[in-house]
Amino acid sequence: MAGNDWAIVSVLNEFKHVVAVGGFRTMDEGHVDAWPRLGGHLDFDYGAFARGRVNWREEGDRFLLLLDPILLRREWVPRLLEHFALHPARTIVMTDPHYRSRRHPPAGA
Repeated sequence: MAGNDWAIVSVLNEFKHVVAVGGFRTMDEGHVDAWPRLGGHLDFDYGAFARGRVNWREEGDRFLLLLDPILLRREWVPRLLEHFALHPARTIVMTDPHYRSRRHPPAGA
């Protein structure tokens, strides 16, 4: 992707269809599994792009928005909250050591 061609691409499952395990709900499908359906035909592997995941935590009835640190910008967090229909007061935004991309979206994208 060049310039401001960055977009949010996601796999979504209804909350009621995601199994609870150990006080959390998270999709079984990982990035490596979803990549072929999300654009894996491109000349990049999934690790090249900034990525994250949404989990639900039973304790406190909160969502966790786990992100590549590059997405912790003021222009990206609100877009992601809106995309996933997450209420800011019920969502904890944090980084995850698994998400470190080689390609970063431009500022203001």
